Amino acid sequence: MAFEQSNLPRRYNSTLFTTLSANTYSIYTGAPDSLHAVPQPDKFTNINSLQKLENAACIQAYGEQFVSSWLNVLVVLNLRNHTNKYYTYHDPLTAGSDRDLWLCSAQRHTQTPCNLETLLANASNWQLNVNIETDRHPNWQAVPVEYCLAEPFQPKCTVEISFSILLTVVMCNAMKVICLISMLLIDFQPLVTVGDAIASFIDVPDNSTSGHCLISARDIERGRWKLLMRRVLSERSSTPQRWEPHTYRWFRGASPRRWVCCSLLCTVSWSVGLYLVFTGIKGSSNAWKFGTVTATALIDFTTRHSVLSNVMIANIAQLMISFLYLMYNGLFTCMLLASEYTQFSVHRKPLRVSAPKGQQRSTYYLELPYRYAVPLLIVSGLLHWLVSESIFLARIRVFDHEVPVDEIATAGPSINACGYSVMALVLVLTLSGVMMITLWGSGFVKANGAMPIVSSCSVAISAACHRIPDDVDAAVMPLKWGVVDTENSDVGHATFSSREVGPLVPGQLYA
Repeated sequence: MAFEQSNLPRRYNSTLFTTLSANTYSIYTGAPDSLHAVPQPDKFTNINSLQKLENAACIQAYGEQFVSSWLNVLVVLNLRNHTNKYYTYHDPLTAGSDRDLWLCSAQRHTQTPCNLETLLANASNWQLNVNIETDRHPNWQAVPVEYCLAEPFQPKCTVEISFSILLTVVMCNAMKVICLISMLLIDFQPLVTVGDAIASFIDVPDNSTSGHCLISARDIERGRWKLLMRRVLSERSSTPQRWEPHTYRWFRGASPRRWVCCSLLCTVSWSVGLYLVFTGIKGSSNAWKFGTVTATALIDFTTRHSVLSNVMIANIAQLMISFLYLMYNGLFTCMLLASEYTQFSVHRKPLRVSAPKGQQRSTYYLELPYRYAVPLLIVSGLLHWLVSESIFLARIRVFDHEVPVDEIATAGPSINACGYSVMALVLVLTLSGVMMITLWGSGFVKANGAMPIVSSCSVAISAACHRIPDDVDAAVMPLKWGVVDTENSDVGHATFSSREVGPLVPGQLYA
């Protein structure tokens, strides 16, 4: 059930996804005095619709790997008596790194580093490497660009649904419904809460833990229980323990293993998130757009993978968040259980159980006090949504400009990729950081009470629940944990009781 719960959001997140459009286009060069002599004018949808773009605007428009708002372009050079000619062809399916940009042709031939940022910073000095033939001999020169004449194109985007993933979601939900109905039909009383365990052990004491009322969950983890049991079997009697009061913190309610696993997974997730943020900062400025699929905010290596592969890549973060939430919730549950348990040594109150009887109380609907459960549920939902806006599935449909206009809507293959948003990633890191600081800070809160921390360890709970014989209906009454009257005046006994109990005395032996 836990595995299913952690995987279901991943499939939900990829059932619906957005498609972008990317155009192939041709680049032509020309001189200001021969603008109307465009080679192959039939390749332009409307030669009269060309828009003039200044250098910076032209670099920005055609500097993307996937150009969706423009088609063919005529680059006007600062060169007189230059015959307009075909320059090159751009196909987003085969486009490579920044050094392969046609915009960087002048820098490429001089081995000068070139990328979109450097071009925009020196847009007024932008140059193209052009072959100026002299007596039919090639003569490549870097020629300044005056402006561009670009053909606008209305981007085509759609929202698509994956029926295979949707079918998987429906089947998983159906399995969950079947499991829930089966649980309702089975007649049994599980020990769901610590209150259930206390009530059960008070009604039916476990003789194997008799005489060890001060044993804690940490003692069990350290192997002390095995040593005590060997001594009990050899001597046929219990070994009293001396009460030494301690100031317990909430973090003692969970095992060190749980804290280490949660902290390690958080550190790994944070490191990956920071890497993506710094990578996005160095990349396109469009990556800062919140949760928006843009052609320049795509993870490069994902453009070579299938839809299913990209679904897995896009939702790895969702899987990490789901496991982190389970650990996070588990740590808070353990700490709050420890806090509520130790309060029995200070205040008399009824047990909180799954099926209340007498004066017993019912469990919390969300297993935690509402002042913790409701904020945690809201923050968890917000975090999942932010993660879905940080890395997401995107499909790019390539439209070939050489296809007739009336057929362009159905032409071209598709590219599957993952998009990202630096802004959403920053918000994810900020929110998750606040959550972890809150968790670690809560761990140092002092437990209100003076009794061993048992967490959810059944052995330690059983040892603390050996009632006095005449306190028969104690489980359904308000209880308090403390010292009860016994026949042995040298060795005391502490347990849950509906009657008056006394405080533990430091240095006194208890069994």
